[in-house]
This record gives sequence, C-alpha cells and structure tokens, in this order.
Amino acid sequence: MLTIVLSDYEKMAGRHYREIMNIALEDLNEEKPPTYVVMTHWAQYRHLCAARNMVSTAMALKEVYLLSPEYSICLDGDGHPFTVPSSDVPNGGSVVETVAGGTFAYFYKEGRCRGCGQTGRSKIGVCKPAAMRPPIEGRVGRGSA
Repeated sequence: MLTIVLSDYEKMAGRHYREIMNIALEDLNEEKPPTYVVMTHWAQYRHLCAARNMVSTAMALKEVYLLSPEYSICLDGDGHPFTVPSSDVPNGGSVVETVAGGTFAYFYKEGRCRGCGQTGRSKIGVCKPAAMRPPIEGRVGRGSA
C-alpha cells in the first residue's frame, strides 16, 4: 500500500480542487442530465434497453480522470492562507507555497447505451492524490481467473 504524506497547504489545495470539480460536475449534470445516476466504482450499469425490446443490457461506464492545475497558496491581508490556481495569483500576492499541477486527480464515471442512447453519470466524483490512484485503463470490472 502506497502511503503519501501531504502538507497542510497541499491538503488545502486538494480540498479546493475537489470543491471546484464537484460544482463543475453538478453543473454538467444539470446542463445535460443523465438518464441514470451511477456510482464511481461501477464498471457497468444494467438497464432495460428500449432498442432491445426492454431486455436488461449492460452499459459500459468509462472513467473521466482529470488532473489538478498548479495551485498557489497565498496570504490575505490578515495573514490567512487561501488557495488559487497559479494563473490567478493577484498582483503583489504573497505566495507561501506552490502545489504542482497533477498532484490531485478527480474522477467520475459516465457511459451511453449503444442501442437506445440512454446515459449514466456519477452524481459526485472522487478526489485523491494522483500518485495513489492512477487512471483505469483497458477493460474494467473483469475478475482474474
């Protein structure tokens, strides 16, 4: 098991990234609502496919894996730290620490039935240190014999 120790500033950047990405996923789900809500750890979702005469059909779910941008931890006028993407540091801002881009990964699942076009997407994603959780590649959900 890989153990990763994050500084307080890295944890702050990770929480900020998770909040921003959860809002973005909520907005996506409002703009383009999925037919079904799926969990982030599922590989498939079974549904009754209208194109196949209401036969139970598996919809393959693909992982959407997004890496965090570079973050800067700055101090406000009272000396309290706040997190901003490095590209948005205010002029004259006091940067305490920089958290490298790609430190955190945010992922969720989504898929579409090839037959009827119904969709599934996670309601909320998961944010973890990218070194702890690389992206899933290839076929998922298949046990090894």
